[in-house]
Amino acid sequence: MVILATLWILSSALVGYFGRRRALGFWGVAAFSMLFSPIAGSLALIVCHTPPRPPQRRKVLRSEAAA
Repeated sequence: MVILATLWILSSALVGYFGRRRALGFWGVAAFSMLFSPIAGSLALIVCHTPPRPPQRRKVLRSEAAA
């Protein structure tokens, strides 16, 4: 029983790790997979969208700035 609970928690944390860049974040996905199951958490990762990344600013080199 203890081994099953440990596997449940570790697999939920692993699913949460994969969901760290999703809209729910690590704790949201980990809590969802702890409440329902790690398989349901994996399905939530598929359904949950990834928030858009902010545009990256281009670094200007000193030689380009002088030109």
